[in-house]
Amino acid sequence: KTNRPIPETKKTSAQIEDALIKARIQMLISAPFFGNLATRLRFKDATEWLPTLATDGRYFYYNRNFVDAMSAEECIFGMGHEVLHCVYDHLDKKRLGNRDPRLWNIANDYVINADLVEAKIGDQIKLVDICFDWKYRGKMSEEIYDDLFQKAVNEGRVITVEAFDEHIYRDDD
Repeated sequence: KTNRPIPETKKTSAQIEDALIKARIQMLISAPFFGNLATRLRFKDATEWLPTLATDGRYFYYNRNFVDAMSAEECIFGMGHEVLHCVYDHLDKKRLGNRDPRLWNIANDYVINADLVEAKIGDQIKLVDICFDWKYRGKMSEEIYDDLFQKAVNEGRVITVEAFDEHIYRDDD
């Protein structure tokens, strides 16, 4: 859910990719581990179907309008976020198992966002609500998923929180 309307950008995909490249270079300088991994994802404009950011482990998918509306430091955070989905193997269907994919993404996002904040990788994205709570610090996605799932069961409701990004699951190993 966006916190404010995201205006349509007048910039081209190439101009937006230049901003993403600058964020990646800044990551290489300030956080080499994250920056190095970010260089392995190829950029792909997905504005037609994607409201924010996503990855499938090969591509960094982005919405031009979303990227243009973020600050440079928020862009670094977003890039770090997608990189950590790859690092933590969140895109593996076997790891997903029988879990609800949306709730699994939320659990994963709590892990990632706490790690990014703790490592001081960019600035938290303010355009959308992100899943961040220190109570989940140091926990695995599976533990957080179980906690969120049990909370929903106990309250007799469906979780309505949404992750800011999309997961694109791999079918291969």
